[in-house]
Amino acid sequence: MPKRQKRALITGITGQDGYYLTHFLLKKKYVVFGLCRSEKAAMHYFRDFSLEEKKSLTFIEGDLRDLATLRKAVETSKPDEVYNLGGQSDVKKSFEIPEETMEVNYYGLARLVNETVRVNSKARLYQASTSEMFGNREGARDEKTPFSPVSPYGVSKVRAHEDFVVGARARGVYISSGILFNHESPKRREQFVTKKIVRAVARMAEGGDDVLELGNLDAKRDWGYAGDYVEAMWLMLQQDKPDDYVIATGTARSVRDFVSAAAKAAGLKLTWKGSAIRETALDQHGKVRIRVNKSFYRPTEIYEVIGDSSKAKRELGWTPEVTFEELVERMVQEEITVLTSGNAELIRLVHSTFYNNDSTKRRLADFVIRSQTLSMGKETKTFELNFAKKQGARFALMTGSGSAANLLLVQTMMNLGRWKKGDRIGVSALTWSTNVMPLISLGLTPVALDCSLQTLNISPQILEKEINAIDGLFITNALGFSDDIKKIRALCDRRGIALLEDNCESLGSRVSGRLLGNWGLASTFSFFVAHHLSTVEGGMICTDDVELYHALLMCRAHGWDRNLPEPVQKELRKKHGVDDFYAKYTFYDLAYNARPTDMQGYLGQIELEYWDIIVTKREASFKRFESVIEKNPDFLPLNMSHMDFISGFAIPVICTDEKVFKKYKEKFEKANVEIRPIITGDITKQPFYKKYVKEKTICPNADFLHRSGFYFSNSPGLTGEETERLLKLLQ
Repeated sequence: MPKRQKRALITGITGQDGYYLTHFLLKKKYVVFGLCRSEKAAMHYFRDFSLEEKKSLTFIEGDLRDLATLRKAVETSKPDEVYNLGGQSDVKKSFEIPEETMEVNYYGLARLVNETVRVNSKARLYQASTSEMFGNREGARDEKTPFSPVSPYGVSKVRAHEDFVVGARARGVYISSGILFNHESPKRREQFVTKKIVRAVARMAEGGDDVLELGNLDAKRDWGYAGDYVEAMWLMLQQDKPDDYVIATGTARSVRDFVSAAAKAAGLKLTWKGSAIRETALDQHGKVRIRVNKSFYRPTEIYEVIGDSSKAKRELGWTPEVTFEELVERMVQEEITVLTSGNAELIRLVHSTFYNNDSTKRRLADFVIRSQTLSMGKETKTFELNFAKKQGARFALMTGSGSAANLLLVQTMMNLGRWKKGDRIGVSALTWSTNVMPLISLGLTPVALDCSLQTLNISPQILEKEINAIDGLFITNALGFSDDIKKIRALCDRRGIALLEDNCESLGSRVSGRLLGNWGLASTFSFFVAHHLSTVEGGMICTDDVELYHALLMCRAHGWDRNLPEPVQKELRKKHGVDDFYAKYTFYDLAYNARPTDMQGYLGQIELEYWDIIVTKREASFKRFESVIEKNPDFLPLNMSHMDFISGFAIPVICTDEKVFKKYKEKFEKANVEIRPIITGDITKQPFYKKYVKEKTICPNADFLHRSGFYFSNSPGLTGEETERLLKLLQ
């Protein structure tokens, strides 16, 4: 009879320890189950595993914070061994989100222990503890060294150890704790300083012009290889009794030492100059490559960390095999291989649903649980008021989407008689479909106006030629840009026509000291996940016009008066002879149901907290990309000298001709970068436009952009490595 395979459950399987532990256990013929947030992401992470290995590997979606999914994972896996590697392990981030750190690291372990014991009381558990639990203790730390944590991360791990490791053992649970000192590998995530160092050094070795900023160069850590440390985890669970073990190399090296070792592995010569916060490292050409940024110092710095793993050597027979120099060399060579092989991760247009993704999802879940009703209410109103204040508008009205905002605005202009059926409305030829579709649907005639190749927008010169042939202008501020909108506004005022702005892609951009979206009678915004602020789906209309605002309130919700201010409500009812009872179902004008939910309103308030950070990051990265584009003769540069601030939605690449376009399109796609056409290109060439608009318009610049241009992400979530890859592709 064949021997039964052992079954292991690993939380945090998509971290570096999870990767190496999985590989180790599969070699020992275990059946492995991994708790992960996304099965698809986990499968991608383990894509280099063999088909044979994958047969014994199963991913279960769940979270240490969610009892239901955790219970499912334990019941499905029926584990003999459980390795708790999951958690919030970013020390710096723990100061920003201490409650979430405690929730995952402390309460997460409590749930895991309870569920494991319930399913299999004889199962053995491993808890990933950390050297951060010791704090600033002097000398080498071992199992007898008192804990003295100085970070929320360290505090959460100490409390978990005391209550659910020591406490569970007292109840007869087999649970061992591995107090692991710093351990690294090529699988290390970028938020960790060692990964930042090796990536920057690898880019330097490949000709990049990186300047890496670091915190305390004198901080010393006991760095080992993760592949060695996972063996120690397994050995702990093979002992007769559970216990605590320090796992370390016994040698501490400074951050400066790590940089020097990485440079040596990459064949770079660095020379250190200065001291403390003025210290720098220069390359062989005298260029600064490393400098200190004091903002990267921790609020409470641990200056030296060194471990004594004598007990592990004595009782487990464990000793580290990979030296410090070998570890650093492996990490550097892996980064160079990724840079030169074209096997880099996909650079997506959308990096995450929200700016602070995990925290926002958690806050949303808590909000949903504690809320009585989730339909449009006070959260939506609060977001509207705060958005209006931030945008500098008198009124803001939220909608279910940016496209719904466009539709409501056009419908309301017609409800008020400001636009009439048959009116000719100028639109940007480089725009979005649902800017034009409402015009066609409501009996207006769109007149496509070409864009400038230097600004991607309608220019005053282009508008002046057509101003007498249109009855209104619905302009699109494309990709974070505009032309001289001050002159465009003056032309519209002189002609006496309304100017509306689609500002969905340009939140935060300014011209002549005024935010885009504040130049016309009204403006629309989108909060779809790809845009500056995300409420998943959502939109906004801003205006200073009180009559338009009141009409929009009715148009958004069926045409009734429920959302109007009370004096306006009473006047309307009096005018139409409607009493309060029948007013509940009285509808005054053409309207829709385009209301958002209070979940969207709540999300909007969270996202507003990051407005300044998001637009500042977008401006900084746009400037960096544009400085490289301007130097490449294969591209047509933009001219945004008239703009005060550019909060770029995406980075447009306008090639000199179609042959060059094909070359760079293939180059970006081969490098695994997600790219798109520059919006719709020439809107007049779109099938729906040709079907419904009979008037022929020639827009050569928009057509050229369609045939010779594309854009890539300018997300504030771009990592340093992704930014460098993109800059290199533009050279």
